[in-house]
Amino acid sequence: MRPEIDEVAAFALRERAIDLYVYDEEFLEKSLGRRMAECACTGYGEYLGRMQADPEEAAALLGSLHIGFSEFFRNPLTFACLEALVLPSILDAKKRAGEGELRIWSAACACGQEAYSIAILSDELLAQESVALRLFATDNDEAGLTSARQGVYESGSLGKLSVDRLQRYFSPREGRGGYSVLGPIKDAVEFSCFDLLTEEGCCPPMSVFGSFDLVFCSNLLFYYSQGSQLRILKKLEASLAPGGYLATGEAERDILARRGYHEEFPGSALFRR
Repeated sequence: MRPEIDEVAAFALRERAIDLYVYDEEFLEKSLGRRMAECACTGYGEYLGRMQADPEEAAALLGSLHIGFSEFFRNPLTFACLEALVLPSILDAKKRAGEGELRIWSAACACGQEAYSIAILSDELLAQESVALRLFATDNDEAGLTSARQGVYESGSLGKLSVDRLQRYFSPREGRGGYSVLGPIKDAVEFSCFDLLTEEGCCPPMSVFGSFDLVFCSNLLFYYSQGSQLRILKKLEASLAPGGYLATGEAERDILARRGYHEEFPGSALFRR
């Protein structure tokens, strides 16, 4: 880490109990640049002075580092492979083994779009099956979780949903704009707060024992340092059932390869060790 950035990070950790060292240095540098521009600071020294004088600035910087972007069916190829190949294979194996539960974890769910996408796909696949869905969704941002539990989205954010899925799983908010997720899909997701970087627990406590057939942790790892990536991956690995799948982002392929993962289908961002 560059000395001037390290000085800011050391102050944030020592005086504000905010650990900036967990982030990828390039991502942290860009975020600091945006905050400095917002504060009209011309250099890191001046920005450090701003942090020292204004306790609120450290919180503002931390807020700018939160990764909260998501979409419904964000990677169409991932969901296509899940629909046509992965989930049917898992369901067949469960029926042969006499197991009655499909367990999935959306590990950085932001405002819930990913979790509800999984719930919609699972509802379609499980309609004629004897296997039940247990879907857990977590994030470390309470504001995002509140939004996710409400399940209300602007029309412009629903672009990747087919007309059929929009009509079946959402209701228009008359006079208020946007759409609400319908009750059965909303009830299918169990939202809770969980920090992937803490040393406590490898999976959401409400899931009890983990053993997930599929874990989503999409487009998150590359924002963090290598040490933080390893910490997150160890948690996810400990939560996967034997032979379970890990869904990340396409840009994180090299990160997964270093841990011995291979991509099941080219471009799918679905990995197994």
